[in-house]
This record gives sequence, structure tokens and C-alpha cells, in this order.
Amino acid sequence: MSVVLYLDFKNAFNAVNHRAIFLSLEAYGFPCPDVDLFRRLYSGTWYSVGNSFGETAACYLSRGVKQGDPPSPDIFDSTINPAHKMIRDSGRGCSLPVLSQPSGASGFVDDTSLHTDGPDAIPAMREMVERTSRFCRWVGIAVNMTKSCISAIDFNTGRQVSTDSITLDGCPFPAIPPHCAHKHLGVYITLTGDFRAEKDHVLEEMKLRLKALQEEKVLSPSQTELVINIGVVSVFRYSAGLVPWTLSEIDKITQMWTRGYKRAWRLPPSLDSSVMLLSLQDRGR
Repeated sequence: MSVVLYLDFKNAFNAVNHRAIFLSLEAYGFPCPDVDLFRRLYSGTWYSVGNSFGETAACYLSRGVKQGDPPSPDIFDSTINPAHKMIRDSGRGCSLPVLSQPSGASGFVDDTSLHTDGPDAIPAMREMVERTSRFCRWVGIAVNMTKSCISAIDFNTGRQVSTDSITLDGCPFPAIPPHCAHKHLGVYITLTGDFRAEKDHVLEEMKLRLKALQEEKVLSPSQTELVINIGVVSVFRYSAGLVPWTLSEIDKITQMWTRGYKRAWRLPPSLDSSVMLLSLQDRGR
């Protein structure tokens, strides 16, 4: 049995209590003078909004890190990381050969996934969620339940497992069937490892963007090609390292891009595509 829970911390960068920041820095063993420095940096912090009519009064901040400030990502990581430490300390997560102890949690900024396996995957997940709840109360942030979801499967039968007993402060998580795709860090995937939905999304998005470019009449050919590289090819490249594309699917994508490049350079669709596929050094595009 395997259970995966995807958590989205609500406005985490803006919601972290300043006191929690200082407590986490102390817990990590930062020197006292450094912690005192951060206290002074965040003491009396404020912002204002200005426009052509003037500037607002100071809005004082008691929560959150300063977005755009160079130290903010490191401070946020130092504050949110104890959640993963608490979950790992439970010893109830998935075991991986490369780790000396069960992990159970992986995070990227304010997106976190919890994973358990084995015959006690459900009670193990309940304990990990309880630790997450305690962390949220300590730091002063909440979980966005509308963006969070849970999925569970019994691999012996291939059937979905009920997760109704897994709740956060009494609230159940939206359940997703293991064969239905969900979006995690911008990639559509199922609990069974099926990337079909991601492939469909990539192909459809690139088609829509190339179709929109067909009606464009202002950009020069080189500018249009740059738009294709930045706005079309990037859709594929975002998840290309994860998705198991077949050679025939790659060929179709190449043909799609080639038609776009021909359109960018105002060339007839019947033109031999090899000219477009060659590198610039070989007199390609």
C-alpha cells in the first residue's frame, strides 16, 4: 500500500511569524549575535505603496519575510525545514535505500509531499499529518486545503484505498483516484507513474501557442523564432527530463516546431524540413 499527500502551505512566505523565524534559527544553532541581528532587521519592518497620487502610510509587518530581499529564501528554508525534520523523526515515512532512516517528506518552497508505504501506511500518514498540524500551529501558517490532495493505492489489487481517516484538524483532504493525474510542481502525474496527462497537456499547450503565433503580423522572423523558443519549446523542456517520451512522439513534436519555424520565416509548408533542422553552423535556421 502507498499513500501520498500533497500539501500547499497557504501564503507561507507572507504568513510565517517572526517569532518562529528567530526560534528556528536558535534551534539550528545559529550564533546568538546573528540571531540578534535578524531580530533587529525584522523589528519594525514596514512597507508602503506609492503611485502618481502619492505614497501610503507605513504598513508595519509582524509576519512574513521580505520578498525580493536576498536573505529571504534562506530564512524561509530555515523556518520551514523543521516540518520535514519533525516528520522524518517520526520514522513513519517511506524507506529508501540511499537513506539511513525513513524520509516521509519532500518539499519545494511551500509545496510539500508526504509519503508512506507498507501495511500501516494509513496510520503512519495520520501521525505525520498530526506532526504537520503541530508545526503549523507553532510557525503560524495554515494549509490550503483546496490546493492540497491525497491519493492512496493498494498495489496488490490496484484499487484505491479510503483516506477518510486522514484529516488535518478534523478536515479531510480531497481524495484523488490513483489512476487520475494531479498537478505537482507543474507536472501532471498519477500515483501509478502515468505521464499521459502531462504529455497531452504539453502537446495541447504548444499547439495553442503556435496557432496564436500564426495570426501575428508585427514581429520580425527572428523575433517570432525567439518567441517560439521561449514560449513554445520551453513548455516541453519544463518536464522533458521526467516524461518518458517515445521516439515517434519526439518526431511529432519536432515536426510541430519545424512548421512553426517555417511560419516564422514566412516559408512555404512544403519546404524541405532538413533546412530547418540543421544547426546554424550548417546553415540551418
